Amino acid sequence: MSQRVFLTIIFPFVLCLISLACSREPEPIVLSNGIPVDTLEKWSDWATSTGAGLWKNDESRRVEVVRTNTYGGEADLMPPFFNANFLASYGDTIYIADGSQEALIAMSSSGDQLWTTGQVGEGPGSFAMIGSIDRYADVIAVCNNSNNRLDFFSIDGTCLSSIPVSGPQNVVLLSDTTGLVASKSQPGGSIHFFHRYTGIERSFGEGDWEMFPGNFPRRDLFIAYHPMGRVACMSQFEDNLFIYDFETGEVLHSGTRDLPASTSGSTEEVFYTLYAPLFLGPDSMINVPIPNIMNNGHYMGSGGTFHTPVTFVDRYSWDGDYLDTYLLPDSVLGVVIFSEELGFIAAQWGTSEIHRYEMP
Repeated sequence: MSQRVFLTIIFPFVLCLISLACSREPEPIVLSNGIPVDTLEKWSDWATSTGAGLWKNDESRRVEVVRTNTYGGEADLMPPFFNANFLASYGDTIYIADGSQEALIAMSSSGDQLWTTGQVGEGPGSFAMIGSIDRYADVIAVCNNSNNRLDFFSIDGTCLSSIPVSGPQNVVLLSDTTGLVASKSQPGGSIHFFHRYTGIERSFGEGDWEMFPGNFPRRDLFIAYHPMGRVACMSQFEDNLFIYDFETGEVLHSGTRDLPASTSGSTEEVFYTLYAPLFLGPDSMINVPIPNIMNNGHYMGSGGTFHTPVTFVDRYSWDGDYLDTYLLPDSVLGVVIFSEELGFIAAQWGTSEIHRYEMP
């Protein structure tokens, strides 16, 4: 076969291959858990569509994460936990308040169960509606909601002591002997400064909640503290963020940004934002997860078929300014915490899974 004949035959074939390669749509770029980047961009644009935050275009503040671990879940035949109502971490240890077992569980970041303590009951070391947890040095504090007390444990799970608190909903330790506990039903306010040995010493924030002033389940008030002497408090059910002066109890800020979510029903008050617990992120600002947005851009229960594939986290300054919104690449993350050692740790409603994310 002559060279000219060979080229006549093979050249159209090569052109066809080139044409096919050029016409093939490029593979979508995805994160480690499989969410396309264009999907993330769509929801990021949606989240910030009602107004630019102060950090919106600041690349140095940008938060992008990849999922590095998943713990528990239905596929795990022997999970150390079943229902992670609240989380805390300290060093390499993750603490889980398991509402199904009414137990406090300590787990390493590799997923090994270190110890578990607690059961349903009223006596020392027992829980009724176990709630928020925190650790400082060698002391762990646990909200024991229906038993109306705050319990303290050692780092091996030994019950140390308790103080009475009516319906405690969230706890933040300031030292191994002092801290803040949120409660609407405890007299004197919503936020209560306590000493581990003497109980509540002062309270503030009285009468700040309008829609549900007497609501006191284990998930209602969420608090965060900044060493500058400010306390942030938000209700799961009410669209308001209060920032207080820790020493005086004075309200320094009240209000949240306008979310792009809306209701599609005739009774707007039925659909709540349903915030998740506040936490301090890598920026040490106020981080507010919003896990209950549906794929139609409305609140839960207002017509959407599924939740969004991401969880939104709004950031506020300690002056109350809206900063920006970043995305965690999993749906319905009802509890999120952050530590320098482990990154983001989040419990997902409905799957009994805990995910860990790192910033690359």
